[in-house]
Amino acid sequence: MKVDKNEVEKTFLIPIDFFKKNPPVEYTLKYEVHPYTIDENGEKVVHFPVEELGLPKTYHKPWGHRRHKVWVYNYKGEIIWGLTAVIINDLLKKF
Repeated sequence: MKVDKNEVEKTFLIPIDFFKKNPPVEYTLKYEVHPYTIDENGEKVVHFPVEELGLPKTYHKPWGHRRHKVWVYNYKGEIIWGLTAVIINDLLKKF
């Protein structure tokens, strides 16, 4: 296996049986869209010019309130999460 050290922190083997017998801990994150933020100097930094575009007032403040699932496996102190956990979950659904 050729590993790109810029993309992969480390590699290790885990028996597939571990994932079958140990479901992940599931967290639900909540996120919002922020059309602007306030920087460390108290200045407004516009990320999306809702006022200039004439968008409804609803979009002048944070909106969205979406939820996003994050799965976390803990194998002997090694934490597996993010895209790796998504791939493992998808794989387990097929077998």
